[in-house]
Amino acid sequence: AGAGVAVGLATAFKLFPGLVLVYFAAAGRWRSAAVAVGTAVAVNGVALALFGRGAFETYVRVVIPSLDVFRGAWSNVSATGYVTRVLVSLGAAAAAPV
Repeated sequence: AGAGVAVGLATAFKLFPGLVLVYFAAAGRWRSAAVAVGTAVAVNGVALALFGRGAFETYVRVVIPSLDVFRGAWSNVSATGYVTRVLVSLGAAAAAPV
């Protein structure tokens, strides 16, 4: 349960740690997975109650699309950054978001 709470809190702040849920499921640690999901939902519910729906809508509609500027930046050394730079250099910039 403690691991589930820790993963749930981390997932509430950043979605990437939610991938640990795949480990919990593969290892059959269903209680930890359920506690993680419950914790993440509860923390986001508190944020929704405090800040309102508009904060979540702004994040999805404004903040996330504004990050596309950094997708093909040379400082982005991820696989997505590399593929984006290659596609843009080949003239297939429209295929980069895919």
